[in-house]
Amino acid sequence: MSRIGRKPVPVPAGVTVTVQGSKVAAKGPKGELSLTLPSFLQAKIKDNHLELACVQEDKQSQATYGTL
Repeated sequence: MSRIGRKPVPVPAGVTVTVQGSKVAAKGPKGELSLTLPSFLQAKIKDNHLELACVQEDKQSQATYGTL
C-alpha cells in the first residue's frame, strides 16, 4: 500500500482550510479551491495540517486512498 495518503498536508500561513462533511475547501491569497471527497475518505484539520483517513479496508478504497 502506498504511504502517500498517510502523510499530513501542511497548511501554509495565510491559507484557511475548512472541512464540512465530505467537502474540503481552501481559501488563500491566490484564490479558492474545493474538493468533494469520496465516501470512503474522512478529512480533519489537526495542528495546521490536513489529515486524510481511509474508513474502508477494501482493496479499491486503499488503492484510491494512496493517489489522493
